[in-house]
Amino acid sequence: MEEKQQNQNIQKLITLRKEFTKTKSKQTLEKMLEVLNSIPQCENIVAESIRLFVYRKSGKLKQGLECAKNCFDKFEQSVDEYTENVFNRFKNEYGWLIYTYLKNSKFNYQLFKKGFWKIFNLTDGEELIVSSTFLMIFHRLKKENKITQCGFLFSDKLLEHYLSMENSEIKEKILKSVIFYFKNKKEWEKVKKFCLYYKKEFGDDLFVERDYAICLANQGEIAQSLQIFEDKILRHKKDWYIFSDIASIYIQKGDLEKGEEYLLKALILMPKPQLGVQLYEKYGKILENKGLKDESLKHYLFLKQIREENNWQVSDEILNKVKGKSDRISFNEMKEMWLKTLKEKGIAKQGEVYKIFPNGKTGFLNTNGKSYFFQTVKKLKLQQGSTVSFFLSPSYDKKKNRETEIALVL
Repeated sequence: MEEKQQNQNIQKLITLRKEFTKTKSKQTLEKMLEVLNSIPQCENIVAESIRLFVYRKSGKLKQGLECAKNCFDKFEQSVDEYTENVFNRFKNEYGWLIYTYLKNSKFNYQLFKKGFWKIFNLTDGEELIVSSTFLMIFHRLKKENKITQCGFLFSDKLLEHYLSMENSEIKEKILKSVIFYFKNKKEWEKVKKFCLYYKKEFGDDLFVERDYAICLANQGEIAQSLQIFEDKILRHKKDWYIFSDIASIYIQKGDLEKGEEYLLKALILMPKPQLGVQLYEKYGKILENKGLKDESLKHYLFLKQIREENNWQVSDEILNKVKGKSDRISFNEMKEMWLKTLKEKGIAKQGEVYKIFPNGKTGFLNTNGKSYFFQTVKKLKLQQGSTVSFFLSPSYDKKKNRETEIALVL
């Protein structure tokens, strides 16, 4: 092809790519492919960068990867002919092609490990593509409960690279993933290291504070862990799993009374029964140790029931405890039992709603002449004058800039 004609085609491709960026039009992709068909493969690096882009956007991933590999070998051998930026653009397009191929592939350890390192080495660790690939693989394996299979993302070399990233938004997301990974592996010294690094770099984050407090508890720093949970996290977050965390730490401390209190609060606030399989067993053992065999058995039976309903394995220990029993128990029955215990312990109280906000989840209630702001776990059919059960939890009034208590309606 004459040089003049080729230059015209390259300019046309550049114009069409800009147009596609704005319109995402399939017709524009087809026009680009038409022009590319007139240019021999691996002849011009700019054209090949755009060809890889077109293959990626049109879903022709295997064809694109084959083309990229062939052209890369040729361009790498004669890299002096091209400016560094042009060659880097080609390598980045190659990297995004691998990323898209992995994203559309079923997970295979060797494939994903090889693909990730290919992208890292190919693009010299370019932040956007490396972080995108990292987060895509990490969140996918996290969702599939295969987090132990992503160790190749956390080598010392990569950890050093992540910490050197300049884009703070990307760096923050990766740091949270790093903390989660090492927490899952129970490598507490590394959890502590990266939590402290995060806090220094980005300031307070309640989820990082939670991981840090859990880490401290596992390193034996019980008092400091509880202080963070009760004085900091619990004042801002009322989720069931926060109460569950605190329960575990009190039980670890040997304070079973406090452990039971927080465990009951976690159970009563829990929105779905399948979330509590560990809690049912934990509370069942507390009840068993207190000699409350019937109540303990109910928790073991409910645990077995939920595990079987979700096709999860039931341990031999639990099977032995419920041997010969087949009672079925509803989640509502369990909640009634937990609420009754909370009332007997004087933790759950009753009040009367006198104001409800439009969201239906917050408002004010009266109890024994005192008024409290309340919130519910889910939207309840409340109206002025409704009698509700609740327990008080420490909170923080941002408007008045002071510590207070909030009523969590059950």
